[in-house]
Amino acid sequence: MKDKKFSVQVGNYIAERRKKAGLSQPELADRLGVTPETISRMESGKITLNVERIREFAEILQCEPSDLLRPIPTEEPEILTSISNLVKPLHEKQQKFIRDLIYETCQLLKKMQ
Repeated sequence: MKDKKFSVQVGNYIAERRKKAGLSQPELADRLGVTPETISRMESGKITLNVERIREFAEILQCEPSDLLRPIPTEEPEILTSISNLVKPLHEKQQKFIRDLIYETCQLLKKMQ
């Protein structure tokens, strides 16, 4: 029963990321070399995904495989914690680079509004 619940959760997270990426089920199916029905069954948890298939989804959806095992952060504290957890293990110079990159990107986006 736990495996089924896990498959449903992973399927939901994949569907969420697929939609956020602007892909339809048929488009994603084409990229994976499966039918749209198979994508539907994967997203509904009727098909349990193996590690290799999760990696393929992650590559197409431009995220880490582990991102497909949890929901997309939507609340500001979750987003900040998520970013912080990604940056923490980096060296100090790398952290500064990421901070500067985020700052410059935000400045650019503000100008585009």
